[in-house]
Amino acid sequence: MSLAFIHKELPDGAYKAKFESEFYELKERKKVMYDSNKQLRTGLRYLIWSKYARVWYEREIDEHTLPDNIAYYFDAGWLWLWPTEENKGAIRDDVQKSKMGYQKLMEKRQLEIDHEHHLLYGNKADGYQFKNMDYRRKRYKS
Repeated sequence: MSLAFIHKELPDGAYKAKFESEFYELKERKKVMYDSNKQLRTGLRYLIWSKYARVWYEREIDEHTLPDNIAYYFDAGWLWLWPTEENKGAIRDDVQKSKMGYQKLMEKRQLEIDHEHHLLYGNKADGYQFKNMDYRRKRYKS
């Protein structure tokens, strides 16, 4: 089960998640981050901000973590990453393998996820582009 530690102050080394793709890794021998090619990054520590208790709850991604919960907390803007040294090493290997910077790589992967979601659930003549523009402004402002 996930860890359940409470932090009254933000721990050193923690940073706010900018992209949902930071919580995922590619499956072996895959190059594009589509739903069928991605899996949660097991062992990654993250913090959830509680606006009522005004504390951060520490969690760790394991086999019981639901991607819908990650998406919900991320869209609310309450997720902070706090990787361990082991996680940092895996992320560094991923970045070196892609020959891109970390931010560029995560942005590219997020665009791949968003592109697939657009193809599956996207523009159905219901004002998708305008809703998406507002969503982007809120998401990447901070």
